[in-house]
Amino acid sequence: MKMPAHPKNKKENDFTKRRIRGVLFIFILLIVFFVVELFNTAIRKNQYYLALAKNQQIITTNISPMRGSIYASDDLENSKVALLAHSVERFALSVTPKNIPKSSYQKLAAIFDEYIDDKSQEDLIKTFSKNSMYTPPIKHGLTKSQVEAIANKINPKLKLNFDKEVGDIIYFTQGVLFIREYMRMYPEESLASHTLGFVDQEGTGQYGIEGFDDAELKGSGGSIALERDNAGALLDEIGQIEKHNGEDIVLTIDRNVQHFVEDKLAQAMETYKSEFGQIIVMDPKTGAIIAMSGKPDFNPNDFKKTEIKNFLNPILNSQYEPGSAMKPFTVSAALDLGLVEPSTKNNYPSSITIGSYTISNVADKSYPDADITSILDNSINTGATWLADKVGNKLLHDYLTNFGFGQKTGLNLPGEITGDLPDWQKWRDINRATISFGQGDAVTPIQLTSAYTVFANKGVLMKPHIIKEVMLPNNKIKKTEPQVVRQVISEKTAETVKEMLQHVVEFGHAKRAAVDNYQIGGKTGTAQIPLPDGSYSEDITNQTFVGMDASADPKFVMSVILHKPNTKFADSSTVYVFHDIAKFLLNYWQIPPSNTDGH
Repeated sequence: MKMPAHPKNKKENDFTKRRIRGVLFIFILLIVFFVVELFNTAIRKNQYYLALAKNQQIITTNISPMRGSIYASDDLENSKVALLAHSVERFALSVTPKNIPKSSYQKLAAIFDEYIDDKSQEDLIKTFSKNSMYTPPIKHGLTKSQVEAIANKINPKLKLNFDKEVGDIIYFTQGVLFIREYMRMYPEESLASHTLGFVDQEGTGQYGIEGFDDAELKGSGGSIALERDNAGALLDEIGQIEKHNGEDIVLTIDRNVQHFVEDKLAQAMETYKSEFGQIIVMDPKTGAIIAMSGKPDFNPNDFKKTEIKNFLNPILNSQYEPGSAMKPFTVSAALDLGLVEPSTKNNYPSSITIGSYTISNVADKSYPDADITSILDNSINTGATWLADKVGNKLLHDYLTNFGFGQKTGLNLPGEITGDLPDWQKWRDINRATISFGQGDAVTPIQLTSAYTVFANKGVLMKPHIIKEVMLPNNKIKKTEPQVVRQVISEKTAETVKEMLQHVVEFGHAKRAAVDNYQIGGKTGTAQIPLPDGSYSEDITNQTFVGMDASADPKFVMSVILHKPNTKFADSSTVYVFHDIAKFLLNYWQIPPSNTDGH
């Protein structure tokens, strides 16, 4: 007879079974966990390696936009434009080193060596052997024919496609690619070089309009993503960010006038042995720059051979003491304040003493019972000093400031300086006296020319500008509107001073500036050059003539400045240059004679 299990033993057996089942369950869970984790790890690794492989098969290349062109106006061609700067299609040679077979290093280096001057074949092989998918272009500026020649030497069986619609990657095999780019060209070479500036090797505008409006001219670049196979051959374009070409700019510069002005300035500097020279021609009613030249200049096509100092535009970046060319501003202040009339007379001695200083007239000449016009006709220093005393420090400073001295004109070119108009509160009597005739203050050529336009524009100062219009990529045109700065003097005062300046040309020290049968006005300035010790040179001068069409409807104001010429006074140098250019302008624009009395 079988005995029943003891209750105690039965309980122990049930407990053991439960423990076994629990351990088994945990073991199964662990197995499931490890299997799932192993599966997930395999999936993740596979995705990682797929992504890594994919990344190694995708090349992203930046695409350069076409830089906008710069044009001059051309009045001879019925308001058409003349090309001054443009970009031409060229190609950069680049490589992806990881995709170049080692067996091709020597062959490629030998082929590239024919077109690259600044790298040896050893340097090229070092580039090929880099563990990199990207390297900067190793050669810029290749022509289409050069690209074809290189590609043919690498693999004559592969054909090139230069169609822009398929992108800017022109050729891609064995880790070699050509990228479409644009090289800046200046067909007129040094013409208006200070106005234009240049584009450096990195594609960045430097100086001139190229630098000032670099962003607008440059446009915005794009990029293109390309997929290749394991051999490095191009499979497909898989993504692209569109590029936007730059804006075209039309200058107010007239190409024909600019040519004539530059030729005349070069001739004058040679004739008078001048170290530097500047000429500006402006439209007084709008502030437009018609021509602007400073020499020495440079050829922007070959800027690497130019001294850096010659890149600076002396029209804006240099200052000098203009001498008696400042006297019309002193005269206009006194007239505008009602302190004198043109007929007001006074005795002007040959010299006056102010403290320890002596101010003298040219040739120590005195002028008894002379009117205000005589101060300009004969360039009387003691007369200008007498007027400045009547006006006073603050008011004279205020007028000079309103004419634009001591501040930037705002011409849309880089690097403009303010000149030097000392604070009137620091003026001593001698400062007021010398400033009245253009010594002791310093002006820029653009300031001086712009200030003279006030006399030809009914007392109104216009903001100078050199951009006529901008041609946007959407075919819209953005024109520059003339901008009034301020009313400097009354219309009556401006007309009076303009007539005085005409008198200077007809009867004063500027007779050689006259153009037969036309009304011409202007004023000479001969300024001794300051020396490092604070004194002035006895025989080295800057010579200036600023003149204008003084008719009822003035078409131009022009300044001619020669630094350190071999002549004694401006009436023997700059007035001749002015005469020749003024005569050309009046004929060029077919302006009818304004006089019939032989002057």
